Amino acid sequence: MAAATSPPQAFFIAPTFAGLSATFRTGAPHALADGAVIQRTSALHCAIRRPNVLAPQKGHLQLPSVSTRIAVLRRLLLGDADPRSGETAVWFARAADGALPLGIYGGSADVMAALLKLKEEVEQKRGTSMRLVFSGAAEAHLLAKEIGR
Repeated sequence: MAAATSPPQAFFIAPTFAGLSATFRTGAPHALADGAVIQRTSALHCAIRRPNVLAPQKGHLQLPSVSTRIAVLRRLLLGDADPRSGETAVWFARAADGALPLGIYGGSADVMAALLKLKEEVEQKRGTSMRLVFSGAAEAHLLAKEIGR
């Protein structure tokens, strides 16, 4: 049996929050086949990386910095899972509580270090154990010991 998780594609666009992924059988003929979808929601995905200064910007908008993106992520992870706050709040609370992995696309050691500090802060304040997964982590070897904890 072969299975794959399909993260939302946000690698070439500016948004920080890419969405939710699903896990499916690669041999299934289509998504409606019996057993094709193994897990409807596998992880919450974000992209935290430096803005591409060479990319054309519509209307000369300032792209958010890495620190701004992490600050927004902090607020979402430390927020309540109140459905009145919207579905986004519920998914981030689930990730903060460890019920759903948080997948982060970004390769910089500095970004990963800041996210590891954020993970620790969230765990301490919420009394939970987050599951943080790095993707596209080109400099992960520089933080291998810290990531392994």
